[in-house]
Amino acid sequence: TITVTDTTAPTWDQAPGALDVTLDCSADQTAALAAAPTASDDCSTATVSGPTSVTTPGTCAGNYTITRTWTVADDCVNAGVPYVQTITVTDTTAPTWDQAPGAHDVTLDCGADQAPALAAAPAAPADCSPATVRGAHSGAQPGAWAGAHLITPTWTAAGRCVTARVPPG
Repeated sequence: TITVTDTTAPTWDQAPGALDVTLDCSADQTAALAAAPTASDDCSTATVSGPTSVTTPGTCAGNYTITRTWTVADDCVNAGVPYVQTITVTDTTAPTWDQAPGAHDVTLDCGADQAPALAAAPAAPADCSPATVRGAHSGAQPGAWAGAHLITPTWTAAGRCVTARVPPG
């Protein structure tokens, strides 16, 4: 009597990590979420189950990792090792200024109220979350003639994990 048994587990057709991807938080995740491994077995059909997904927050607000896991077994219930796909989502794009440098430059008469000019701030939309805009100014620097002075603002916009800075003027 010759007895043939299947004792070999199915194997994945893709190498570990082949479906892993890192995406900017504003990127389309459709292709990454549609990706799925395939498996083969030497004696019967390899049946892939899953994925199960776990989302883990990252070190910055809005950054996260999606870990997707598939299992595989053949008709003889030989189970292969699980296949894991890691999708890392991160904010890599700094906020962008919606005004050109110098857009807030203003020349005032020496008796004019400076408060509106000092309060004017650029906006910096971010691709994944609202940006926080902060400003500082150099204080009054002496000008070319008596009573004239120059105030140079510096603005910083902070997104989730990246920062943009606009130089003066």
